[in-house]
Amino acid sequence: MRPRVLSQHTQTSTDWSRIAVGVAIALALAELIDAFFIEVPAAAVVMAALFVAAVLWTRRGRIGGLVLIAFLLAIEIVFIPTYNRSNVGDWIFQIAIGVVSAVGLVATVAAIREYRTRPEVSNQA
Repeated sequence: MRPRVLSQHTQTSTDWSRIAVGVAIALALAELIDAFFIEVPAAAVVMAALFVAAVLWTRRGRIGGLVLIAFLLAIEIVFIPTYNRSNVGDWIFQIAIGVVSAVGLVATVAAIREYRTRPEVSNQA
């Protein structure tokens, strides 16, 4: 059996970017689930599509995907106080989304900082 050849992205991906991608995937799924229960389901579907696009962009090894993930997570965090909460399930769901978004934002910012300080990136500037 031949050893697996790693791509350049796989060799340079970090734990921070993996956390950011994992959070983005989780929130894309949460947005799709939430689309069945909110007044404007199209907004949730668009957010889910943007999260998926950001994940695919990040998997290509580009910083733009991480920036998009950070932007989408910031939007999630900013709008959490404005959502309607009609029962305990809403509170639990929205608090969980807020915590996951905050963790994801920290991981994404750390991944962006790490990406920007890599030797092959800083030498190109």
